[in-house]
Parts: sequence; C-alpha cells; structure tokens
Amino acid sequence: MVECAFIYLPLAYHTLYGFWIIYSGQPNVGKYGTRVIGSTSCSRISGLIIVLFAMFHIFTMKGWLPGEFARALEFDPLNATNSTARALYTAWWIWAVT
Repeated sequence: MVECAFIYLPLAYHTLYGFWIIYSGQPNVGKYGTRVIGSTSCSRISGLIIVLFAMFHIFTMKGWLPGEFARALEFDPLNATNSTARALYTAWWIWAVT
C-alpha cells in the first residue's frame, strides 16, 4: 500500500504528465534559439529513456516479466547480494546500463 501510494502513483502521474507535454507541445523554433530547442529535445528524449528503464527495472525486480531471462533478474530481498550479482552476470549489457 505504501509502495503504491508513495512510489507508483507519483511516478505514473509524472510519466503521464510528461507524455502529455511531449505530445501536446507546439513548435516554437522562431520564438527560441537553437540551443533552447536542442536542450528541450534532449530533455524529452532522456525522459522517455528513463521511463523505459524504470518500467524494465520495476517489472524485472518484481518478477512480472515472463521467461527464464526475467526470472534470473528477479530480486530476492532475503538474498539481496546474490540476486544483485546474479542480475549483473545474467546479461553483459546490464553493466553498461547501470
């Protein structure tokens, strides 16, 4: 209950609000310079990447993804060190992402 109220609901709200900003944004190239437009675009792209990573992280840690690969990434709170090591050794690209 606490996890849902203080973690998932704020994340869902900010994610939906961010998507609304991204998809309802109007072009304003004439109003602002290239530097502002570039930084805004980078901010929106990084927001999408963070949402994808957070979804992957939550789904694998909770064990909500199907398959053998997802089971290897599942987090066990009673064996935190071993489950973290198992996740890092399961796929080489996890080192690059973290």
